[in-house]
Amino acid sequence: MGGEFPEGFTTSLDGDCTDLPDRIRMGRDGHEVVEISTEDATRFETTQARRVEAVRKRDGN
Repeated sequence: MGGEFPEGFTTSLDGDCTDLPDRIRMGRDGHEVVEISTEDATRFETTQARRVEAVRKRDGN
């Protein structure tokens, strides 16, 4: 494949290509697209990874 594609993340940090930004821009979704920097994305991933790990430990996974 190759190239850049919009990507969405679940709370468990599973990433997947998504057409959500296109749906939002075309008015087919009630959300707003907010682009973030690579630094902000990395900070989110780090924070969320800690949260996911804490839940897994709590739940014995």
